[in-house]
Amino acid sequence: MAECFDVIRGKTLMVTLNIEVTPLDFEQLTTNSMEGGSHWLKQQDRFEIVSPSQFGVVPVATSKYLHWCETYASVMLCRAFLDNQQHGCFVAWDIAAMEYVICTNYPGPFKDKK
Repeated sequence: MAECFDVIRGKTLMVTLNIEVTPLDFEQLTTNSMEGGSHWLKQQDRFEIVSPSQFGVVPVATSKYLHWCETYASVMLCRAFLDNQQHGCFVAWDIAAMEYVICTNYPGPFKDKK
């Protein structure tokens, strides 16, 4: 449920959206996908924490897959999809790419290549 403030009427409106996101939608919402791993450790400084973390750092090295999104709206839809598929995720900002990155164990486009 989302809240919107109606300037004309001076009150808050509640909006509920039910959107089904498919694996193909997830792939189309992301701009790039790569496998995670220890090779990301040397680039750790390019990532900033967006979502609360028990890790203290962005888990790019321990996540199986990384998926980049251009907008936060895309991130929200991807996170809803991942939650529905029982895949946890962590969101960070990639300073080098100037995009959000979702760290997860969901393979996305890699699913069919393995």
